[in-house]
Amino acid sequence: GHSQLKTGHPVRSAIHKQLNGRLVLRWVTTWESLLLYVLYLFLLQLTPPCCNRDVQVLPSLRPVATTRREHANMATAYDIQTYLLDKSNIKDTVTRMMYAFDNKDSSLLIDQVYTPEIHLDYDTLLLGGKPEIISSKAWADRLEHMHDAYDTTQHTVHNFLIELPQPSSANKEVARPDTCVVYAHADGWFYNRNAEGRPRNMCRRNGGKYRLEVVRLKEKEEQGENPWRISKQRVELSWQDMGSQ
Repeated sequence: GHSQLKTGHPVRSAIHKQLNGRLVLRWVTTWESLLLYVLYLFLLQLTPPCCNRDVQVLPSLRPVATTRREHANMATAYDIQTYLLDKSNIKDTVTRMMYAFDNKDSSLLIDQVYTPEIHLDYDTLLLGGKPEIISSKAWADRLEHMHDAYDTTQHTVHNFLIELPQPSSANKEVARPDTCVVYAHADGWFYNRNAEGRPRNMCRRNGGKYRLEVVRLKEKEEQGENPWRISKQRVELSWQDMGSQ
């Protein structure tokens, strides 16, 4: 063995070199081994701590607990998907109210539009009453015969302003709301049929402004339903034509 060192013949020196994710065993001469070892020490000084195999705990693994806490907080924050779903569900609830008006669908009003108890405030020029707190069933029963003087009716709602908070961002965390105010314009057409049975005799048409307060019923949400219901309804008359009658 000593003679090999003096003559400079190759000796076995096992070093590991990382190449394409595999460890390759290479035979080198003594002077090459020394040179590579010096180079290895030099590169070791330049290697970031996260790449040093002598480090027992990688720094990238240290913030795992913090990351999980942040993830839990984001799960309860108001995200974009929930914001858009709430907005769509609220609009559906208000539109469903109009559909129920025209189809005299009391069960739809009670089950899918209103809370069990509602606060009504209609313009005196429309219903001639005062603000009242009434059950949704009593209100639905009243509506069932309110338009008996007309053969057909059509209620529409548009120009929605749904006052939901903007969803959470990187700089601001927002909680999901349980209540919301909705502004909208609404129109109603009321017709009777002519001698041919066509709904051409316009008896009345009007337009107004809605201010609604809606609440999110968690029990409905847990059942997979649209959870938003109208709890307060204020209607202001904007214009009216009386037609032929």
